[in-house]
Amino acid sequence: MLPDFETLVKEIKSKRKDLDWSQKELANRAGVSQSLVAKLEQKMNVPNYKSVRKIYETLEKTISTETETAGDLANPDIVSAKPEETKGKVAEVMKENDFSQLPIKKGEDFVGVVLSKDIGLARNDVLVKELMRPTIPIIPENTPREAVAELLKSQNAVLVKGEQVKGIITSADLL
Repeated sequence: MLPDFETLVKEIKSKRKDLDWSQKELANRAGVSQSLVAKLEQKMNVPNYKSVRKIYETLEKTISTETETAGDLANPDIVSAKPEETKGKVAEVMKENDFSQLPIKKGEDFVGVVLSKDIGLARNDVLVKELMRPTIPIIPENTPREAVAELLKSQNAVLVKGEQVKGIITSADLL
């Protein structure tokens, strides 16, 4: 459902100010007149749909290109383990790399994650498949930084996917 006119005007004005643009700059970028933007923000005029759409899309495109995404944050060098590997081998890899978790990969698919706290007391010969957690979230590469940060409050890591998995993000990548 479309927002009411007043809400839409407030959102346009707020986004323009967030970008630190003058009415004239927004008008030039959107291909409309400065007076139309001024009248719109003062609620003196209800412009046609096409003009409002141009203004709104101009703001959205600019904001989305300035926002850092999961694709920007992802580390493309994914170190992973196989379900058949032992806890001892995985613990060694985690220590060497100072990792607190490792994604588990079976063939081409990521099938889970093992956390340092999951393997701490296990015997060295226990297989990773017995210790791993069954899922690791996979998010689209255009996911905004804020959404990634929110997800990492409850997850230890996320994988980032375009056409294929492109990288991994942990909370350390947000620093």
